[in-house]
Amino acid sequence: MGEKTYTDAIDNTGTVAMRGILEDVAEERVWQNRHWGAAHDQNHDLEEWLVLIDQRMDKLHGDVVITPLRRRFLLIKVAALAAAAIEALEDY
Repeated sequence: MGEKTYTDAIDNTGTVAMRGILEDVAEERVWQNRHWGAAHDQNHDLEEWLVLIDQRMDKLHGDVVITPLRRRFLLIKVAALAAAAIEALEDY
């Protein structure tokens, strides 16, 4: 995941920060496609996607002590899974 820059820190509009977040989600999607293969995603229906997302959400809820880095890591995973579900369900 990308490191924050000085520009991120001074941008009051959130645009730069959002771009960095979306880039991290996109990088996670690339990793997922390399790891699982794009065809793998097409085999899931909505309920299966929700189970996969819930599994990551459970990790957020289950961690006794969660660092900001771990929280961000898991939230990026959740966002990337949601993006994968949209891609698969809408045949991108």
